Amino acid sequence: LGRDRVGGITGDCDDLTVLFCSLLEGVGVESAFVTVPGHIYAAVNSKVKARDYKTLHPDRAMTITVKDELWVPVEITEISGGFLKAWEQGAKEWREADARGLAAFLPLHEAWTLYEPVFFKGAEAQVALPPAERVAAAFQQEQGRYVDREIYGEVAKLEAEIQKSNQSPKSVNKLGVLYARYGLYDRAERQFLRAVEGTEYMPALMNLGNLRLLAEDWDGAGRYYERAQKLEPENAAVLVGLARVNHAQENYGAVQKLYGRLKTVDAKLAEQFAYLEVRGQDAGRAADAAGARGVMLWQEE
Repeated sequence: LGRDRVGGITGDCDDLTVLFCSLLEGVGVESAFVTVPGHIYAAVNSKVKARDYKTLHPDRAMTITVKDELWVPVEITEISGGFLKAWEQGAKEWREADARGLAAFLPLHEAWTLYEPVFFKGAEAQVALPPAERVAAAFQQEQGRYVDREIYGEVAKLEAEIQKSNQSPKSVNKLGVLYARYGLYDRAERQFLRAVEGTEYMPALMNLGNLRLLAEDWDGAGRYYERAQKLEPENAAVLVGLARVNHAQENYGAVQKLYGRLKTVDAKLAEQFAYLEVRGQDAGRAADAAGARGVMLWQEE
């Protein structure tokens, strides 16, 4: 089956697949073994429903459907071309073998009901882990490639709209929001700043505040939100932003006033951010419980 080397670790396809799946399961990500004639590799449960396949990839054939959930096949021996290449190769191998009835899919959780995990004592392995910054850089690079491919068509469409509209703040801001929603914050910031060149465009000011909030730059976020509020004093998203900034700075008197106004303007949104009425460490737990901590209210227009 051939042997491959990863960061000083040498093994064949079954070794690398077991290692990869073990690492995934260790952080709570469900995995599976995929077998085709003479070969084994891995798959990862995306938890995305089959009908929503386009949120993962526009090509339905790039995923494996199991119990209405989409799994991403990963050719684990493809160690030099990046994740996208490993994904494409894994999907290709699955399609070809499955068409001949020669592919098998074995979720680890099901396999464990027959073969319990084995633990060894006194056999500690000495593994030299790569530097964290190197891993982060590689991840960001691969993420950028994936996102670029996913949003290429929409970016082209928005850039054409920007040209047609003579660089209108509305169109430029929409491109920034697209980048922001995919986590490309540097690109998003450039577009939002373009949108406010020579004008106070509220949605872009709000979005710039969001970026500063994500960076935990409370003063910077507050300044952008205040500029946005001057244009739309009762905008619910702006009230949320200002309340979050003041909450982070423990300015609870200001939070109370802002949150009171929010409940009047948009009771449903206020309920979503109810943790703003809680103080101290309990607020963090309340935010996590409500799923509000990572929610960003990007403004398209």
